[in-house]
Amino acid sequence: MTKDFWHNNFKGDRTIWIIFFALIIISAIEVYSASSSLAYGPKSNGNFNGPIFRHLILSCVGIGFAFGFHLVNINRWARIISIAGWPICIAWVLYVSFTGNAVNGAARWATIPHTGIQLQPSELLKLAYIVFIAYIFSCFPSYEESKKKIFAWLIPICLLTVFAIGKDNTSNAILILTTSCLVFCLAYAKSKWLITGVLSLTIAGTIGIAFVKTDIFQDVKNSSRGFGRLGTGFERVERFVNAKEPGDKDFKITDKNFQPIHGKIAIANSHGLGVLPGRSKERDVLPQAYSDFIYAIIIEETGIFGGALVLFLYLLLLFRVGRIIALSKSRFAAITAAGLGLMLVLQALINVCVAVGLIPVTGQPLPLISRGGTSAIVISIYFGILLSISRYECEEQENNKKGNATTETVAETA
Repeated sequence: MTKDFWHNNFKGDRTIWIIFFALIIISAIEVYSASSSLAYGPKSNGNFNGPIFRHLILSCVGIGFAFGFHLVNINRWARIISIAGWPICIAWVLYVSFTGNAVNGAARWATIPHTGIQLQPSELLKLAYIVFIAYIFSCFPSYEESKKKIFAWLIPICLLTVFAIGKDNTSNAILILTTSCLVFCLAYAKSKWLITGVLSLTIAGTIGIAFVKTDIFQDVKNSSRGFGRLGTGFERVERFVNAKEPGDKDFKITDKNFQPIHGKIAIANSHGLGVLPGRSKERDVLPQAYSDFIYAIIIEETGIFGGALVLFLYLLLLFRVGRIIALSKSRFAAITAAGLGLMLVLQALINVCVAVGLIPVTGQPLPLISRGGTSAIVISIYFGILLSISRYECEEQENNKKGNATTETVAETA
C-alpha cells in the first residue's frame, strides 16, 4: 500500500524526492540542535520549543508547495509566469529596498499588512529571473542567428536584477551573475563559451583580491558606505584577505572575525567523528549557528561523514538535474531546470565554503537546511518545478521510448 501511495501521488524523479525529504529531515535535526540561542534567549518567553515548531510548520508548508508545483505542467504556464512574474518581483524588490524593514543595515523584508508576516522579495525575484531568462532563451534557439536580439534582452534584464538585489545583498548579486554565465554556456552547449565563462569568473576573482590590496580600494569602500550593503561586502572581502589566523602575532578574536573563527572551532571540536546531534558547544556561541554557519554545526555534531553526506546530496541533485536537462524535449524546461539546479547547488557550495573558511562571510543560507522563512519555501518551489519538469518532460519521453521498443518487439514477433 505504501509503495502504491508513493507511486500514485509522488510523480517525477524519485531520487529528487528522496534528496528533498532527506534535506528536510537533516534540517529538522540540526535546526532543533542549533537554535538553542533562540529557544533559551530573552525573546523566547519560556516557549523553548517555539523555534523548532515554527521551523517544522514552514517545512510542512514547503512540502505542500513542492507537491503542488510538481502537479503543474510548467510549460503550459511558461509565457504567463515569465512575462508577469519578473516585472512584478523586480518592482517589489525595488520598492522594499527603499521602504522595507531594515535588518543588519539591509532593507530586504516586506511585511504583509494586518498579518505581521514578513517576506523576502529578493528570493522570489531569483526564481522569477531564472524562469524569465529561460523563456527568452527558448524564443531564440540559434545563437548565431539571434545573438543581437538575445543580448538586447538578456543584458538589461540581468543588470537590472543584479542592481535591485545587489543594493542590499551583494552575495546574491554575485550568485545571479555566476548562474547567468553558466546558464548561457549550457544554453548553447559550446565548449568555448564554458571555457570563457570559467576563465572570466577566475580572472574576475583574482582581480578582485588584488584590488583589495590597493589604496584605490579604500577610497571605493569609503564612498560606498551609503549604498546599501556594498560597503559591508568590501569590508568582508578586506577582512578575509588580510585575516590573521590563531598562532599569528597580534591575533585576537573581535566582533569582526567572531563568526568565522568560531565556525572553525566548531569544525575542530568534531575531531573527525563528531560529538553527536544535540551535543554541540559552539551552537551556544555562534550568532547564526542555525543559519549561515549551520554546516559548521553539522560537522561538529556528525563529523566529516555527516558533512560529506550533505555535500553528496547536493551534488547528487546536480547530477539528477543534468539528467533532466538531457531528457527534456522543451528548451524552456531544460534551461529552467539548469538555472534552478545551478542556483540551488551554487548557494549550497557558497554556504559550505564560508563555514570552512574558504571564502568571506556572505550570509547565504544552506538551502532547505538552514532555518528560514521565505528562503525555505522558495527553495521548496525550486524542487517542485524540477519535479514537474521531470514528470512532464522526462517520464513522457521515457514512456515513448518504451512504447516504441514494445512496438518493435511485437513487429519482430509477428
